[in-house]
Amino acid sequence: MLLLLLSCFSPKLSPKPIVPQVRYRPEPSQKNPILEILPDATWDKGLEKAADELLLQLRSPQARIPHQAIRIALARAGFPAQARFAKILNDGSFPKELVRELLQDVGTEKVDLALRSCSYGDGTTLWLLAWAPHLIEIDPMPQTVPLDGSFSIRMEARKDQEAMLFIAPPDGMVDKSPLLSSASRGVPRMHIPGEYRYEVIVQSPQGPQVAALFSVFADIDIEAIPSISDKKVEVANPMEAEVWLYDQVNRIRYERGLRPLARFEPFAELAREHSAWMANSGIVAHSIPGVTKGVQYHAQRLFHPYAEHYESVAAAQSAQEALDIVISSPAHIQTLLCEDCTHIAIGATIEPVLNRIPRLFVTWEMIRFPQGMSLRKDRFKRER
Repeated sequence: MLLLLLSCFSPKLSPKPIVPQVRYRPEPSQKNPILEILPDATWDKGLEKAADELLLQLRSPQARIPHQAIRIALARAGFPAQARFAKILNDGSFPKELVRELLQDVGTEKVDLALRSCSYGDGTTLWLLAWAPHLIEIDPMPQTVPLDGSFSIRMEARKDQEAMLFIAPPDGMVDKSPLLSSASRGVPRMHIPGEYRYEVIVQSPQGPQVAALFSVFADIDIEAIPSISDKKVEVANPMEAEVWLYDQVNRIRYERGLRPLARFEPFAELAREHSAWMANSGIVAHSIPGVTKGVQYHAQRLFHPYAEHYESVAAAQSAQEALDIVISSPAHIQTLLCEDCTHIAIGATIEPVLNRIPRLFVTWEMIRFPQGMSLRKDRFKRER
């Protein structure tokens, strides 16, 4: 394996430095077979840079790329949206399997992409495809700012799209405000050094969608991508994951001056059931058409019709990675920081697969009871 790694001709990063901005970087002159298959797709130099840096950190073609590495690579590249990465090792032929995966994910939506490869001395090639749905246009923004600095966000969305901006500072609470299309909005000054996360959520016929997700760094350097090794991934234990995640949520709340949440067992089974539905379908969502209407729907019908729910969901290889996914999204970490919530229910399960390491699916339910916690046992008996 050592000889194989040493013989890999790693991709060379572009000698031209990328301007330190957060922006789309379309490359209309790019010639690649994937653009002939997907004529509505746009090659993006930022995604290309992120893919190249991830390939350079892979210590084995079989190594799994963790969420943390992807988040850092996208931040370093200044790409302004949430992106997915998929890889395959083959004999060097064009990776049609990756194209099929992309099409299954985005369908006919406008998409930004980049396809990179790394050739090995034994004749094999590792392909890495990066893609992101292109839902809005957004003006370039600085990637780094001085302490107490600020900048403006301006985006263009469809007339029927309502947009909401979420800002997560290095500590403190998440700021949430409407974002109007074509209007420039200044963000709060950055008084604390660190990474600030920004997320734009738009409403669509398919429900809320992440239109933009990026980082701006105040008075600190952007961290390097850690080495990606081929270490063995253990199958997550759902029961242990629930206990650990419960403690971590309350730790995050404590660090921001919020009271801890008490466990609420009546909803825990519903949260586990929802995680099981996600694991069986492979769909990470608050509701799954034709499968389940979600935890809140069932909880209101069976137990507490007036309880208010703040939910996060994720799928990952471990409880740590599931938590990383949630806290990297300002809109999702806001649910963990619900100020008026008093209780929490967490349900975790692993997906039923045999051909790979199963993922852990997690549902978090933060709950408040504005009309009290009386259990509707009479209704529960009728509905059962």
